[in-house]
Amino acid sequence: MNYSDINSNEFTQKDLMLHLLHVSQHTVTREELKEDISDLKAELNDKIDRLDAKFDKRFEQVDKRFEQVDKRFEQVDKRFEQVDKRFEQVDKRFDQIDKRFDQIDGKFDKVASKFDKIDSKFEEVHKEIKDSKVETIKWIVSMFFANIITMTGLGFTAFKLFSPN
Repeated sequence: MNYSDINSNEFTQKDLMLHLLHVSQHTVTREELKEDISDLKAELNDKIDRLDAKFDKRFEQVDKRFEQVDKRFEQVDKRFEQVDKRFEQVDKRFDQIDKRFDQIDGKFDKVASKFDKIDSKFEEVHKEIKDSKVETIKWIVSMFFANIITMTGLGFTAFKLFSPN
């Protein structure tokens, strides 16, 4: 029934009764309303419980996945520990090698020092031999000239001029 089409001047008691009947058919009693609300609450609680169950299941899956990830991280941590131990071993080995190189360097320094001493001795001996040759040649030359001077009669003074000392 469309109420906008009703003319209030022509509205009869019969129209009023029909209207009340129509309204009463669509009216809900408090008991019916309480029953509907409790049904809706039950249905809502059921849906919430199912949704909670889905969430719980999904969270269990996520938790399991996190456990797997945690286990993988533990494995990675263990592997890093092994790698760290290997690096420590390598570092120790390098330290040993460094010490050995230091020892060898020390020995090379000692050998170099000995070679320096040998070189200086060689230089000394070389100089002595050289000086000795020069002195020997000077003496021979002086003797040669002394013999010539003696033969020529210049005497003892010329010998002193060319003598090595």
